[in-house]
This record gives sequence, C-alpha cells and structure tokens, in this order.
Amino acid sequence: MTIARLFSVAGALAASLNLPITARADRDADWQALTKDVSAVKMEGSPGSVSLLGRRALPLALSKDRECALAASVLRDEENGARVVAMAHTGFMDATDDDMRAFLTNVTKWTGRKDRPVIGHWSGSAAGFQRLGFDLVDVSDASKSKGIKADLIVISLHRPGAKAAIEWAKKETARGCGLVLASTPWAADKEVL
Repeated sequence: MTIARLFSVAGALAASLNLPITARADRDADWQALTKDVSAVKMEGSPGSVSLLGRRALPLALSKDRECALAASVLRDEENGARVVAMAHTGFMDATDDDMRAFLTNVTKWTGRKDRPVIGHWSGSAAGFQRLGFDLVDVSDASKSKGIKADLIVISLHRPGAKAAIEWAKKETARGCGLVLASTPWAADKEVL
C-alpha cells in the first residue's frame, strides 16, 4: 500500500474521530515522523492485524484485506507516554529495500525519541535494526539487564522467552521507554498472545 493512499485514510479517520486540536496536531507530527522518505511499506507473507487504541493511534499500513497490519500509538495518550509500534508480521522488521530502511529508521527515532536511541532487544529480535547501524543491547537475561536504560525495546513474539520479555517491557514502558512489538498472530504461540 502506498503511503499517500494510507495518508488519506488516516486523515479521514482523524477527522471522523473528532479529536481535540492538540491530538490532531500530535497525530500529524507523528505521521510525518513515521513516514518521512517512505513511499510504500513492503508487505510480504500473510500479516495478521493489530487493534488501534488511543486518540493518537495511527494506522500505518493496511493489508490487502483492509485490516490494519501496522500501527503506532502513545501509551495512555500522555505527552511523555511510551511510543509503541505494533507490527502484525515479523517481516516488517527486515530492512530489505530503501523504503523499509527509511521506515525502520523512522520507527526507531520516533519510538526512542532520539536520533540515536539505545535499543534493548530480546533474544535477537532486532537484527534488522542493527543492519541500519543502531546500537543494540541484549536484555534477554533479566539478571544482566538490571540497570540498562534502553530508549526503546524491540520484541518479536516468536523468539524464545517472549512471555518474560512482555513482562519486562511492561515495566520499561511505564517509565516512557518505547516499544516495537512484532508478531505474526496466526503463527505465534497462543500462550504469548
């Protein structure tokens, strides 16, 4: 799906939600930050869908079935709330072409709130981000991750220890740490979902 087509859908959605002016302005700024230099998001395989929650929630890509396969939101709609990007297919975390490299770079900067955020990853979940030159810290061993202050966490629900990763991420997002969460829901361990 092209970004221009999705932009018109997102704009119509924002207007129909009757959001306060500040929420609309935040959504517009978020949209611009997430889609800068991206003309299309590559969607391979069979993505699942994600639900949108909050006034600042943005659909970023729709599947061929017109289900939301990528979304961004801000935890509790708070100004300093954790920024979250949910991906309904692990393939979105691969930087396979220029558009996807730009998209993952934008996602990293937006969720981490910095140009060079520290990325905490769980069991190798962030290889695509590392190929983009971002610094990664493995936080999958809880005893070693104490005291690590990642700016964002990247978790694939298909990696070992995903359930423990979610518990850890809940604590980190409560302090404003960003989260990129990827799963192909139909293929994920149902205990994790």
